[in-house]
Amino acid sequence: MARAWQRVLCAVALGGLILTLSVSTYADVENKTPYDFWVKPEDGVNPIYVPRGQKHKGKQDGLAVPARFPNKVFKVIDSCIAILREDDIYTDCAFGTQTIQDYWGGWKDAKWIEEHPDWKPLFAHSR
Repeated sequence: MARAWQRVLCAVALGGLILTLSVSTYADVENKTPYDFWVKPEDGVNPIYVPRGQKHKGKQDGLAVPARFPNKVFKVIDSCIAILREDDIYTDCAFGTQTIQDYWGGWKDAKWIEEHPDWKPLFAHSR
């Protein structure tokens, strides 16, 4: 599957631990879905509205798709891209980072948002 970005990936094994460092170019967010959605920029707090058929240039930290997944947001870690499908949001991650996405990323609810106030503006758009 073709990636929307390029990566330089270095993995260093220390005993049983693998540390993954990643540098990537910006991944544009293109809305090819029947839904409008909001993006939390990687280095920002204020959500960006991405209507159907439009594109946002820049890395995302998370998504809110209120018409399809109300009252929750989806966290995307570095080195992963989000793929919105009808039934869920899936990730495509660099080698060695899917486990990190599964642990730190994914769907987040109101309780998690309270502990991460920079996500409150995006969560407000999920309703």
